[in-house]
Amino acid sequence: MAEFEIRVTLTVVEGVDHGYTVELDRSPFFLGRSRADFVMTDKKVSSIHACFEIEGKVAKVVDENSTNGIILNGQKVRESTLNNLDMIEIGFSKIRVNIVENLKFFKEKNLSGREDSGEESKADINAMINEELSQFSKWDLSNPSLKEVKKSKKAKYPYGLLVRQGLDRGKELYFDREEVIIGRSNANFVLKDTDVSRTHAIITIDSNRKMTIKDMNSTNGTYVNKKKISQSEIKVGDLIQVGQTLCEVVLESE
Repeated sequence: MAEFEIRVTLTVVEGVDHGYTVELDRSPFFLGRSRADFVMTDKKVSSIHACFEIEGKVAKVVDENSTNGIILNGQKVRESTLNNLDMIEIGFSKIRVNIVENLKFFKEKNLSGREDSGEESKADINAMINEELSQFSKWDLSNPSLKEVKKSKKAKYPYGLLVRQGLDRGKELYFDREEVIIGRSNANFVLKDTDVSRTHAIITIDSNRKMTIKDMNSTNGTYVNKKKISQSEIKVGDLIQVGQTLCEVVLESE
């Protein structure tokens, strides 16, 4: 199995192959109904429908002259780079792309300075990555969105955060102040995710109740609706990703 700087999985979230997940263990990696690395049973998928390639930290998909084409995030494409949580439609199937970035950096960071940096240590690190990836690839955003959380007596504002996926799944945060810090420590909203920085991001609410999130020079960045941001306005229903944790901005019920 080839070792890449990123690890990419494809998860079928809709269609006859629903629930099936495959990892891109080579490049190029072919998807199709036959003669492919990822064989699907969808009858609208061509024999060799698409090719996935990984180069450095970039993954992309290429249409292999298929009959019905490739739709990426609602747009038909011939060739395109891929981002974490992209949605690909092929035939009658929908496939979610899951990407763990900076894998090489993650390994080096965890192996450096360790006395037992032999094969056993490397196996431990790989096991950690596999476990996180397994949890990450099982995200199912096709479920109805939870727009409301239980009203908190301490809540100053009618907004909150709900962890949709990750180690803290189900955890809620009610906005009881103008500034809320998200992080692994030294934060108002503490997450267990080791890919989250100690002080990862800060959410501020102004006098007009407009919410803004700002990345605090985190290691792995902050994403709003799949786009990496340094600072962005947010609203109810937006999805915020820090590390491998996905939070939804929710409205508190009365």
